[in-house]
Amino acid sequence: MGPETPWRIGDFRTLFTATALARLGTGIGYVALPLIAVTALDPSAGQVGAPEAGPGVHDPPTR
Repeated sequence: MGPETPWRIGDFRTLFTATALARLGTGIGYVALPLIAVTALDPSAGQVGAPEAGPGVHDPPTR
């Protein structure tokens, strides 16, 4: 038999797919949320940048 690859394991494929979709969703959120805020609320430049400047859900966990 050939070498065992992780792609033959169903649980690995599920984990890989879920991780890829989560990262895609996060990337879309980084772009879509400010874009929606700008188009729907008509805020100033400071109001658009304020959520990115403060602590929030996008910060890595501290140990």
